[in-house]
Amino acid sequence: MSALQAGCIGVEADVWPYEGELFVAHKRDALSPDRTFRGLYTEPLARKLESMNTPHSTHPGREARGIFDADSSQTLVLLVDIKAEPETAWPLLLHALEPLRNRGWLTSTRAGKIATGPVTVVVTGKIPRQLLLLHEEDHNTPHDILLDAPLSVLAGSHYHSSNNSYWASDSFPKKIGYVWFGKLRSSQLHRVRQHVHEAHSRGLKARYWGLPTWPPTLRDHVWTALVQEGVDIINVDNLKGVAEAWEQLRIQ
Repeated sequence: MSALQAGCIGVEADVWPYEGELFVAHKRDALSPDRTFRGLYTEPLARKLESMNTPHSTHPGREARGIFDADSSQTLVLLVDIKAEPETAWPLLLHALEPLRNRGWLTSTRAGKIATGPVTVVVTGKIPRQLLLLHEEDHNTPHDILLDAPLSVLAGSHYHSSNNSYWASDSFPKKIGYVWFGKLRSSQLHRVRQHVHEAHSRGLKARYWGLPTWPPTLRDHVWTALVQEGVDIINVDNLKGVAEAWEQLRIQ
C-alpha cells in the first residue's frame, strides 16, 4: 500500500513479532526469515538518509534532508500495522527504529506541536492500551511514534488530538458505503465532510482505506471527490493510475 497526499507520501508495513524480531507479511503464514522490519525498512531508510545527509549536503543549523531528491523537506510516512501480540511487538518496534531515532530523523510531537523529520512513524492495528494512556496523559515528553486514530469515532476516544496521533483513518466501504451508479451520493459526501471536520479540528489528517479500485472511472471519481472534500490521505495500490488522476486534479 502507498498513501498519497499533497505534502504526504507513505508506505505500509504489516508486522508480526516472532522469536525476538519483527517480521513483515500480510498474513502470519507468510512469514519469512529474510523479511524483517529492520531489513526491509529501517536499515535501508537509514542508509538512504545517510547518503542524503553527507557533510557536503548539510551545514550547522540546517534540517536533515529526506529521501526524496525532488523535495528533500518531504517526510516519508511509515505506517506500521501491528497484526498481533502488541505487548510483545511494541518493544521490538522501539528497538528497530533506533537507527533512525539516534540520528534525529523521526518526526516527533510535544504538547500538540509537531517537529517534522525525514521519516514519520505512525502505528495502527493492535496498539497496547498503556501506550494510549501514556500518549494521552504525557504531553510534555516528545513522542516519535504517532498513532492512527479511528476517524469515525474520534469524540471520546483516547486518540483525541495531535498530542498522540497523526492520521485519523477508517474503512471507506464500512463508514461511507458502496458507491452506486458510479457517483458518491450527497449523504455520503456529507459524511465525508463530517469526518474531515472532526479530524482537522483536532489537528489530524483524514484518511480512508479500502477505496474502490474498479472500474477506473469510479476509482478516479472517488479519488477526485475525496481530495476536493479535504481528505488528506488517499490509500492507493495503482501508482500509475493515481499519478494520472493527480495530474488532472492539478489542472482543474
